[in-house]
Parts: sequence; structure tokens; C-alpha cells
Amino acid sequence: MNPKVLAVMMIVSASLAACTTEPVRDAVDEEIDAFTVYQADPMDVSEEVPSPTHVKGGRELHLVRVMEGGVCKNEREGVEGLFLLYADTDDVERIKITEGAQIFGDFEREIEAIAAMALQETVKGIYLGGDSIFPDSPTSQQNMLSEFELQFVDTIERAIDDFQQKTTLTIDILPFLPSLYFYSEGCELGHDETGE
Repeated sequence: MNPKVLAVMMIVSASLAACTTEPVRDAVDEEIDAFTVYQADPMDVSEEVPSPTHVKGGRELHLVRVMEGGVCKNEREGVEGLFLLYADTDDVERIKITEGAQIFGDFEREIEAIAAMALQETVKGIYLGGDSIFPDSPTSQQNMLSEFELQFVDTIERAIDDFQQKTTLTIDILPFLPSLYFYSEGCELGHDETGE
């Protein structure tokens, strides 16, 4: 794994581990404990630590999971980093009561598939070589991050809408931009598909 991504993961893990984690509700099925709300002291949130909340369509969503993923476009280009899953905790409560906690195992698998598809499509659709004159310049890096974010959000939007209509669970999946690492001169991922 890339040292930069590993360092960010360690920072995020340490920050989230230092936060009090509190299950949204006691799980009916002990296997499913993945939808946990991360609570952080606002003073701990910085550019290197993801926000514990995100507003979507006027609703406040809470960070419930940090996923890792990476994909190679070809032998030279690829992307890896962290992706943040936000969910409406009121929806989670309601679904646990009406359908039981075991349903979240199915939701997780579907959410992972949605994120993997969006990552693959995004990487296919953007140029990862950066500025041909100054590929490592801050401006080139920022342009690549902005393009990746816009493409990812646009790619995943329809799949999230379909998921929400089917499950009644409001979610959003966002790339954690400080964690993203772009390969442009040799993709070092050990696989062709999004990993966990």
C-alpha cells in the first residue's frame, strides 16, 4: 500500500478510535455492527480527519463507515484512497425496528458494490497523468482532485438514488480527498478491482 494512504489511514483510525463510537441502536444480529456513528470533538476535525457529519438535501447525515478502495486504469495509472459513507441515523433506527438489523448486511454489500463501480467508472473517465509540464505541481494535483471528485459524485449519484428508493435509507458516499493517491507512472496496486 502506498505510504501516503497508509499514513492518512493511521491518522483517521487514530482519530476515530479516539472518538467515542456509539452504536446507533443495539443490533439484533451480532454479526452486523458496521453502521456505527462516529462522534468527534469538533476541535479534532481538520483537513486530515473526515467530518463526522455531512448535509445532503437539507438532511444531516452521519459518518457510519470509512471504506478503502483502489483501482488501476492500466499498468501506469490508478487511484487509491478512502471513501466515506454517511447515513441518516433516523432512517437507520426506523429500518432496524421495521426490518431488523440483519438487513444491513445486504445494504453493506450493495453499498460496497456501488462505491466500487463508481471508482472504476471515475478512473476510466479521467486523465490521471496530471499537467504534462509540471505533473507534481500543487495546481496540477488540485485540478486532478477536483476533477476526480466531480466525476465520482456525478457517477455515483444515480446508483445512490436507486439504492435510496429501494431501501428508504438516505446515504451519501464521498471520496476523502486528502487520502487519495494518484498513480501516473506505474500503478502499484496488487489488483485490478476495488479492494477493501
